[in-house]
Amino acid sequence: MSNNNDQKTYKILVWGDSIGRQCEVPWPDRLLRSMQVSFYCGTDVEVVNITECGLSGIWGQNYFEEKVKPENPDLVIIQFGFNDMRQDKTFGAHPIGTPDEYEAAMCNMIRNSKNIGADVLVLGNHNFAFGNLLLYPNGMDGDQMVELYRQRAESAAKKEGADYINMNDVFANNGLTSISGTVDGCHLSDNGARVYTYTVQRYVMKKLMA
Repeated sequence: MSNNNDQKTYKILVWGDSIGRQCEVPWPDRLLRSMQVSFYCGTDVEVVNITECGLSGIWGQNYFEEKVKPENPDLVIIQFGFNDMRQDKTFGAHPIGTPDEYEAAMCNMIRNSKNIGADVLVLGNHNFAFGNLLLYPNGMDGDQMVELYRQRAESAAKKEGADYINMNDVFANNGLTSISGTVDGCHLSDNGARVYTYTVQRYVMKKLMA
C-alpha cells in the first residue's frame, strides 16, 4: 500500500554511498526510466536518490530525520559498507565503522524506515576487483572484508524484517565479475549499473503486481 496521498505514485528512496551515485547514469536514475518507460504497469513510480559519495552507514544513519522521513517513501533501498570498512585515520588504525557498529547502524536505518511505514530492501555489496590482493590491517583481504560486511548487512535485514539481495551473487549469476561490473574496481560500469537496475526493477515489479 502506498504511503503517499496520491495512491497512483509509488515512491522509492535509495539511501547509500557512491555505488548509487558515481556512474555516468546512476542505477537509481535508470530504475526510474525503466519503470516509467519500458515496464510501466499502471502505477507511477518516483525515485529519490539520496546516495552520497564517501558516505558510511555510521554517518548515513543520521540522515533519517532530514532526508528520509520527510519523503514518506513506500520503499527504502539501503546499501552501505564500502566506506564503513575504510581506514583513513579518522579513528586511527580502526575502520570508520567496525562490523558491530555497521550492523547496528543498518538495523537503525531499517527500523526507522519501517516505523514510518516503508518496506525496506537491503543490498549486499559486490566484491572489489582484485580484492584478494588487498590486505587490511586486521589481516583480512579485500574479498574477506566485503564478505564480512555483507554478512552483517544480511544479519541486520533478518533481525529487522527487511528483504535482502546479495549483489555479488547477482553479478556472478549474470556473467559479471568485479572487473567487468566496475570501472575502477568498485564503482559500477555500464553493465554493472544495468544489473543493479534490472535486479531492483524485478523486485519492485513483483511488489506492484502483488
